[in-house]
Amino acid sequence: MNHPAELKVFDFLQKALAGETTMTEEVADKVASDVKAALFKQFDSGPRDEFRLRMSNIGRPKCQLWFDKNDSVDKTPFPPHFLMNMLIGDITEAVFKGVLRAAGVEFQDSDYVTLELSNGKKIKGEYDMILDEKVDDIKSASPLVLQQQVRGLQHTQRPRQLRLRSTTRRLCSWCRQGCRWLVGRQQRQR
Repeated sequence: MNHPAELKVFDFLQKALAGETTMTEEVADKVASDVKAALFKQFDSGPRDEFRLRMSNIGRPKCQLWFDKNDSVDKTPFPPHFLMNMLIGDITEAVFKGVLRAAGVEFQDSDYVTLELSNGKKIKGEYDMILDEKVDDIKSASPLVLQQQVRGLQHTQRPRQLRLRSTTRRLCSWCRQGCRWLVGRQQRQR
C-alpha cells in the first residue's frame, strides 16, 4: 500500500503533466534557496579528509568505522566527481521537498541534531525531514540502485514499480523508523 504522502505526490505530478496545476512562487523560492544553501555547503565546507563520526555513518559496523578512522594513510582520496555526486543529492532533496510542498504534504524540514554519548563526546548531523513523526531520508539513485533496493526488500515491503519509491528503513536504534525516498530516472514505458 502506498503512503498517503506518496499518493499526493503522484497525484500532483500527474496533474502537472496534464497542465492542471502549477508550483507556487513561494515553493519555487524555497527550492531555489535550498539549492543555494547546498552550493555553499558543498563548496565552502572545507576539506573532507578528516574522519569524524556523523549521523550518516553511525550505523556502520565498528570495524569499518575503526578502519575509516585509523587507516587514513592508505585511504584513497575522494575523486573529483564525489563533490558533484554530493551536490546532485542535495539538489534532488531540495526539488523533491518542493514537490512535497506543492502536493500539500506536511512535513518538518531538515534540522541539525546532536547526539551526546556517555563519554561526553558529541556527534552532530542533519536529517532530511520528518514525516509522521519519523525521520525520512531522501536519496537520488540510478536505475541499478533502484533495482537493487527492491531486490533487497522482502516481498511484502516491495514498493510499486514507479521510480519514485518509498522503502522502509531502520535508521538506527535511537530514532524512530522512517522511510527512504529514492528518486531516480526511469525510461518511459511504451
